[in-house]
Amino acid sequence: MAIEPHDIIAANELARVRESYASKGRYYHTWVHVEALLASARRDGMMLTPVVLAIIYHDIVYNASAKDNEARSAKALEAARENGHFTASANDVAEAATMINLGEGTPAVDWFWDADREILAADDAAYDAYAGAVRKEYSIYPDFMYKRGRAAFVKAELARPHIYRTPSFRARFDDRARANLSRELARL
Repeated sequence: MAIEPHDIIAANELARVRESYASKGRYYHTWVHVEALLASARRDGMMLTPVVLAIIYHDIVYNASAKDNEARSAKALEAARENGHFTASANDVAEAATMINLGEGTPAVDWFWDADREILAADDAAYDAYAGAVRKEYSIYPDFMYKRGRAAFVKAELARPHIYRTPSFRARFDDRARANLSRELARL
């Protein structure tokens, strides 16, 4: 059964989460990104409790200089459940936490991985806006450091046999994502 965030998350908690996504220093990892993922989930029939929870909480903790954002976001999800901010089974929360931590295993986890990276296959203008927003989030780093780190990410993506895990995302988006990543790499 398709659900919406307000079906399982208390209104005050949803407002608090939205505020987190509006915090200073966020340019890509905002509520707009969450809405894009929700739109993808609606399009693909993935409005399931663990998927919706993963979408809502996956970037609730975001610090460009931290390496543990996903783990801290998964802990925030678990704390929200413990504090009664939403209704979900322990299994749904565990699967959502696996998605947040970019794990592998179930079709839903693989779908989430792909949907979170769908931006890589956007049209040129949207991809360029994404790349610019990510650069702003990493503005604490000088250009030479950022470009080196971003180039490493882009090269690693291009070296993968498939950018996306699921056959449907591969068929729809892999070629376009490779074109965008190659274009970005040429500019770095």
